[in-house]
Amino acid sequence: MKRLFTAFVLLFFAAPLGVSAETTTILLSNQTNTPTPEVSTGYTITPTSHADVNVSYDTAERTFSIGFRNANDGHQFNGANAIVYGGANLIRSIPSTPQWSFLGEPGDPVWILPAGLTGANSVKSLYLGFTGYGVPTGTFTGSAVGRFQLRVHSIENLTSPNLGEFYGYETSGGNPVFKLSSSALYGNSYELPANGHSHLNLAFTSSGMFRVWLIAQGTLQSTGETVTSQPQPLYFGMEEWQIPPATYNDWRQVEFSPEQATDPSLSGPEADPDFDSLTNLEEYAFGGNPLVADAALIRPRLSLRDNLWILTVRQRVDTLDLAITPQATATLGVNLADWRADLMTPLGSRPATSSIDEFDYRLDDGATREAFLRVQTQLTSP
Repeated sequence: MKRLFTAFVLLFFAAPLGVSAETTTILLSNQTNTPTPEVSTGYTITPTSHADVNVSYDTAERTFSIGFRNANDGHQFNGANAIVYGGANLIRSIPSTPQWSFLGEPGDPVWILPAGLTGANSVKSLYLGFTGYGVPTGTFTGSAVGRFQLRVHSIENLTSPNLGEFYGYETSGGNPVFKLSSSALYGNSYELPANGHSHLNLAFTSSGMFRVWLIAQGTLQSTGETVTSQPQPLYFGMEEWQIPPATYNDWRQVEFSPEQATDPSLSGPEADPDFDSLTNLEEYAFGGNPLVADAALIRPRLSLRDNLWILTVRQRVDTLDLAITPQATATLGVNLADWRADLMTPLGSRPATSSIDEFDYRLDDGATREAFLRVQTQLTSP
């Protein structure tokens, strides 16, 4: 039998680790005749009568988290695990009265998720609220139960860059009262009670897959200190259901703070801020967290099956700028050309997924009696 040597510590492990492919849930109204997109593998449609943007606070870690919550079963989603979807049924024409000019030119389309249940049902829209069900009462100042604030940090239209704005507003006397806004011209502070629940009209002035970055903030009753979260993303698909493929820079903006993202010694591709032996580029490629020592969970692993050596690689598959290439060589010479991808044979077809999957590669057992293996990760031009 062939002898194998470990050329890099990231490669081989005795015990296989089961890692299932991630899917993204599309949340939409469960009203009869709600427009429903046709989606591919990696996406799951979940109709529901009610969902929320839910905020939680970890008192031990002193950190906020923000994500969608399905009010029907209490399931919480984070990051890219869920999308609030709205089709052409959400389109309204912008009124000609001056108070609505922030939406655009009169008669132009705007996509609106209504704040009221009756309005949501009439247009087959998801009834979306804002909650602080994960914020312990008495933690923050502002009232007996405590209050915290949300604000928009920034937005991105991932399918039509630089197109469209986002607004969250109430109405009073027929006029908008701004609570959230992607524009510096309008109000952008939305206060909510701990364990509370409220609703806003949410308007998008363009179709597209929007990534809305929110920040949560509160002042601690115990110390008077203000705690502020890092920007956290939520996805809203206005006639778009699929999150476009990512780039390393997109990933870096999500995984690191704004200050860290501009520091190449922390967030550069070759940095290893968690000291787990994997570079940031390898964390990106294998679906890891660059600030948590999780190498044992995500590194490629080797197993012997029917007298064949199989290398299993956990791979990110939703990217525009990443090449992952398993390679083998008979000697660790200085000649990089000795590393050969043709000695590693993919087993089966590449499955479609939204983010991470596992792939098996068989080492050619007739190539050499001794072999070193590695997984080469490279950034390419998107």
